[in-house]
Amino acid sequence: MITLTPARRRFIYRLLVAIAAVAVVYGRMSQAEAAQWVGLAAIILGGAGNVLADRNVPPDGDR
Repeated sequence: MITLTPARRRFIYRLLVAIAAVAVVYGRMSQAEAAQWVGLAAIILGGAGNVLADRNVPPDGDR
């Protein structure tokens, strides 16, 4: 399984924003559609980050 570290999530966000910008420039999608896709990716990756954080908390909640 791929570990989504903060650095990897930042890289994926930046990559998706760049891809969306190119798609808008070439008329493959509108600005509104690009914003929705990037927003959806942020929600998915944010959720994955929360799962990763949850897995790294000790069961009793104390460190």
